[in-house]
Amino acid sequence: MASFTERVLILCKTYPSPSAKYAETSCVAGMTEAGKLIRLYPVPFRLVSDDQQFKKWQWITARFEKARDDHRPESHRVFVDTIACDSDPLPAGKHGWPHRAELLAKLPLYSDFSQIEKRRADGGATLALLKPARIIGLDIKMAESPTWTDEEKDKLLRLQQQGELFDEVEVKPPRIPEPVRSRGWGIVSHGTQPAGCGPTTHGAAGGCSGAASPRSFA
Repeated sequence: MASFTERVLILCKTYPSPSAKYAETSCVAGMTEAGKLIRLYPVPFRLVSDDQQFKKWQWITARFEKARDDHRPESHRVFVDTIACDSDPLPAGKHGWPHRAELLAKLPLYSDFSQIEKRRADGGATLALLKPARIIGLDIKMAESPTWTDEEKDKLLRLQQQGELFDEVEVKPPRIPEPVRSRGWGIVSHGTQPAGCGPTTHGAAGGCSGAASPRSFA
């Protein structure tokens, strides 16, 4: 499958999920310079060198290819060894947000799920930018367990037993609490995710949802 090089602005990352092949993986949503949404999965942050680990609102340049096991049009695989990050994320605050908003203005903006669902039904799109009429609350949910589950630990241990990665992967760090879920701006994702790409929320733009119906995260 043909690959291509592209600049992508990172908008959100999901909570990491253990993988027997990649350690913890995340699903990432971003936008290209041309204003197209793109989904990146899997992104094995633990196995990515420090200078290639990107943050939200940071531009990266990398080589990508269309995902082979995910037929949604926005889904792509990133060649992590090709990632080159801009020096800093785009600034926030009263001076930085106008530029961020200018970039987001390249994306179609939706105000309700019915519009997004029609777009999916008509053209197959599974990522969208949603702005609800009002923000009604901020939900903070702690993880049910402060550590990985037995199943999650088993995945990490199986990876650790692969000799070439033994020195690179540890399973000691505890699981951190689930991130904040705010009901406001968000990236909406449709469809079934590959294993490990579950619902989560991360700040100004939401993550990939594993639900079959649309969900908005911020």
